[in-house]
Amino acid sequence: MTGYIAALGAVPTVYLWIVKERKKEQELNNKKQELNQVKISELNKVYVDAVNQLSKHETVLAGAYALNGLIDDWIGMVKEYPENRVYYNTRVEQILGIILTLNREELQENAQEQYNTLLVSLVKRLSDKDYTPKVHWENFDFSNLHALLLELPNVNLSGAKLKGSEFIGCNFIDSNLSDTDLRDTNLMGSDFTCSDLSGSNLSGADLTGSNLANANIRCTDLTGADLTGADLTGADLTGSRLTNANLTGTSIEEADFTGTDLTGANLSKDIFPIDIDDDFIIKN
Repeated sequence: MTGYIAALGAVPTVYLWIVKERKKEQELNNKKQELNQVKISELNKVYVDAVNQLSKHETVLAGAYALNGLIDDWIGMVKEYPENRVYYNTRVEQILGIILTLNREELQENAQEQYNTLLVSLVKRLSDKDYTPKVHWENFDFSNLHALLLELPNVNLSGAKLKGSEFIGCNFIDSNLSDTDLRDTNLMGSDFTCSDLSGSNLSGADLTGSNLANANIRCTDLTGADLTGADLTGADLTGSRLTNANLTGTSIEEADFTGTDLTGANLSKDIFPIDIDDDFIIKN
């Protein structure tokens, strides 16, 4: 009986302890949310100031760098408050879009190279496989991006809209460019060794002298593309379309052209002999 009475007496004590702990937890959560709102307010103020800098010719580059730093701050918020990661990542993509579409004519002549360096660093950082959540590159239009000086090895730009861009002599080694819009792009002399270009649209692209060795080019549209002197050694072009493409002087040792449509393509006879495999589709 004594033990029973003692047990009954302990119930209120346990209940009060649970209530106290829950209250403490709620207070900590409220404090965390308050700090979160304070940080968001501070970041929004920095954002407004940076955008204002973009409106002045002499401070455009400073504004771009301020926005670049702001992206790091929002990434930090993603890590600190993962429950709000979708919202924070939206802010990252919003700022990224502003930096990528910056009017280069507003930049002073001596700031062009610095801007290019900023872009390289930014794209590399956000395309890193360890960055989460993934940036939705398909939401961006890179058509105004002058990428003459860009070197972007090991990047993930899957789904990006790069139509009409200029990537002369760029380094895309081991990069993911699957399902990417690369129509009418200038890719002369660029290196795509071991890259994934599967499902991409490269129609009308200039790939003169480019290196596509061991690249995944399955089910890719290369209609009218210029592959003069390109290296396709070991590349997989299964199911791709090369109609009216220029393959003069192209290296194709150990390349897989199974099911490839070469209708109207300019073929070097020394590369594509008359007794061509039945898996090729050629309708001249």
